[in-house]
Amino acid sequence: EESGASLALIDQHGFVGAQSVDSGIDADFAGPMALEIVRETNRIISGAGFSSLEAVYLDGGLGFINCNILKDYFVVSWLQREEEPPPVKKPPKDKLPLLKDLLKEITGYPGMHGCLFVGRDGMLIDSNFKQPLEEEILGHIFTQLLLESEGQMETMELFPLRSMQVITPGATLTVLHVKTGALLAILQEPQLGRDVYLPRLVEAAALMAELFE
Repeated sequence: EESGASLALIDQHGFVGAQSVDSGIDADFAGPMALEIVRETNRIISGAGFSSLEAVYLDGGLGFINCNILKDYFVVSWLQREEEPPPVKKPPKDKLPLLKDLLKEITGYPGMHGCLFVGRDGMLIDSNFKQPLEEEILGHIFTQLLLESEGQMETMELFPLRSMQVITPGATLTVLHVKTGALLAILQEPQLGRDVYLPRLVEAAALMAELFE
């Protein structure tokens, strides 16, 4: 985690156990918010046929909140930033890659099942997968995950929500906000570390934003 992050142990009712708070957000506020994030994420992925939830990671411009689920408790860490991280450097518009080439490149990374470019209404714009999947259904699932979490991030003043990662035993789901009102959604194998490709995915989302400006 980033230096200065707060940490707390939360039970299934949102009550706080052990804690180490270095942030402006206290644990009694962060605990119920984290519980709501876990419950809503679990509801969405369970309805879509994904196996049990292991962790949720939300990264916003002004901070993050991470929830790691244990048997009877979950560990929550969070941080408020004073300012947003610097934007990703982008090439000139005449050197931007095509959307389909960006999606193909992401799917080509080892451990990737595929990716989608989806509108905030859940409408599939384009996709690239190694094996045929119900891509339109996946698009709606990814969109629902991101939209449900934006409210919690705004309430905690950690917005805007930039990315979300949902870890399950069978797959990792990553969603990145694209400025144009669209989402980049990725399905990858669970054994990959969550940060292995994240910098590249953030860069790809920034390039996609440039394509549609």
